[in-house]
Amino acid sequence: SEQMVRSIYRMGVNQYMTLPVSLHRLRRKVINELIDREKWK
Repeated sequence: SEQMVRSIYRMGVNQYMTLPVSLHRLRRKVINELIDREKWK
């Protein structure tokens, strides 16, 4: 059925769109933790 294909496609697009955002957040979090660690040395 076409509607199922469309909903699966939309889910895939949403995941694809949110993936870079979550990667960016994760990287920023790691960088912040590294900076904090350097401060306390």
